[in-house]
Amino acid sequence: MSDARVAFPTSLTGRYKEPRFIGAGGASTVYAAHDSNLNKDVAIKILGPRPSGQKLVRFQQEAKVIGRLSHPNIVTAIDFGVVDENFAYMVMDLVGDCSLEAFISRGEELSVTKSIEIFRQIAIAMTHAHAHNVLHRDLKPGNVLLDNPAATHPWIKVADFGVAKIIGTPFFVTTGNIFIGTPSYMSPEQFRAQDVDERSDIYSFGCLMFETLKGTVPFAGDVAAELAEKHANEPVPPCTVTAYGEEIPTRLQEIIRKCLEKKPENRFDSFETVERYLSALSAEESSTARPVVQERAKLAAREPYLVSSTTSQYQAADTGATRKLMIAITTLVVSLAALICYSLTGEHSTFSLIGSETPSGTGSGDSSKDGSGKELEKQQSVDLSAQIEEEHKERRSWRNRDIQLPATMLKGSTDDLLDRAKRQIDKKRYSFACGYLDHVLKLEPNNFRALKLRGDARKNLNDVNGALSDITAALFLRPDDSDLLYRRAMLRRETSDLNGTIEDLNLAIEKEPNNSKYFCQRGDSYMEIGKTKEAFEDLTRSISLKPSEAAYRSRGKLSQLNGKFRDAIDDFSRAMEANPGSAELRFLRGNSYNQLGEYQKAVADYTAAISRNGGNANFYKMRANAYEQLGEPGKAKADRSVPIDDFQIGR
Repeated sequence: MSDARVAFPTSLTGRYKEPRFIGAGGASTVYAAHDSNLNKDVAIKILGPRPSGQKLVRFQQEAKVIGRLSHPNIVTAIDFGVVDENFAYMVMDLVGDCSLEAFISRGEELSVTKSIEIFRQIAIAMTHAHAHNVLHRDLKPGNVLLDNPAATHPWIKVADFGVAKIIGTPFFVTTGNIFIGTPSYMSPEQFRAQDVDERSDIYSFGCLMFETLKGTVPFAGDVAAELAEKHANEPVPPCTVTAYGEEIPTRLQEIIRKCLEKKPENRFDSFETVERYLSALSAEESSTARPVVQERAKLAAREPYLVSSTTSQYQAADTGATRKLMIAITTLVVSLAALICYSLTGEHSTFSLIGSETPSGTGSGDSSKDGSGKELEKQQSVDLSAQIEEEHKERRSWRNRDIQLPATMLKGSTDDLLDRAKRQIDKKRYSFACGYLDHVLKLEPNNFRALKLRGDARKNLNDVNGALSDITAALFLRPDDSDLLYRRAMLRRETSDLNGTIEDLNLAIEKEPNNSKYFCQRGDSYMEIGKTKEAFEDLTRSISLKPSEAAYRSRGKLSQLNGKFRDAIDDFSRAMEANPGSAELRFLRGNSYNQLGEYQKAVADYTAAISRNGGNANFYKMRANAYEQLGEPGKAKADRSVPIDDFQIGR
């Protein structure tokens, strides 16, 4: 990005503190800042001042597209609006150290094994985007963000959906020229300005993989016309060794070649298929890259995302003098606090950094104190915990949320440490919980309770792969635990591994054949992969076992898909009995009334949805359509004229 920056709008400084410039490119500027409402660091993309109508529409479109996607490998939109002199802004989660493009351009060596892991995560992200009818149309290394690229398993997020397209919407050019995308990564059909489908993104992905491994794009040129000719007619150059001389596996070469087929029908049919091949290849590479116990090797082949349970995914590289200084300060404060307590009470005492927890088996003599001593210890305990949390705030990221606990907090038996970790989870202090649990698992790698608790903590820290690793390791110890199977199924679903989700739910149902929740979730998964008959049977079975809002809602959606709108209305109405305040259920039922031509009822439901969530643009759009059918063009126009800055990201 060039440094043609737009100043940070003053009206945003109330909520977003300490903005710092990250970069600029095109018409937008990106800042990092601290969101005082959410108490976390965010990225803020600024467009302005007074952007053209086309740029503003494109910017708003990007926010809406990201808003409909929710996946660990896709950048999340938090807020969107227009302030001051028509500055448009979008708030997103702050990700990592650099883009894949920056990493490559710095000449950083990237092993084949690490590259495959990055490719696999991109494929998972794009599977999710395509499942939600979103085409990226500009997939390239610059739009892939890396978190902790030096790690063995770097985490990625796909970003910049500025020229994305929602499948099924009218095709139109969203930029000032004929091309949509970046020419070095565009498919032949993109150059022809055709209405592309998912396979165009797969072609761009092939270019991305080629460049990541070779350091150069497959086809180079100075002008778009030259690149269009090469992408359409020239054969793909050989891709046998990386830029650093490492041999590229034959199977990976074949995957890249198939992605780069000139005709869409000759490419992979979906990113789900691409991900399946990459996962199989990842398992092979992992098994040859390092020795593992036989049982673990089998498990890794089945679960290619699995990381050894004895290796904390939160562990960051040593920060050297800073970390040592912090530990020294912490130890000094603990010692001073103990000394103060002793001077006040005349007794030796143990000192805990979290609330009133005191590790058993530590200290000497009676630990009882008078009221003032207890109060002092409690206050200093809370203050020091807050200090540690603050010291680590800047160093934490999506893949590095470890709290480095001092040794004084890690004394006591394993059961004591596990109890403390559980209390931290109950308090939603998941980073502290992981600090305890990492220590326990270093001592006892196969501690079932520790694995299960850390899986819960990691999930709440949005570390889905880390949670999968822990829950899978726990299942290795107790393969018949139906609750663990269900937990892993839900985690696999978050990674768009729907076949794996169904596989785990099948096993869980075998062990608990009357569990309504298991049938409901399997029904949802069947619906997502297009198996409507199986989905209907599972959802009906779930309702017969224990009626729930979730099952009625899902079966209603399924009936809508099958054109059974009256059945859908019945199910949505049943779901509303359990959750009468749901805007989504009102909207869904309104859509069914709309399909049946009962426009007055549709308007009533859309209006109720808007009263509950007035920030969803689709609610206004559908109500406008219903008003038109009722012959009320004025009301329809009013709904379509709601200012874009009134729309908030939400579904």
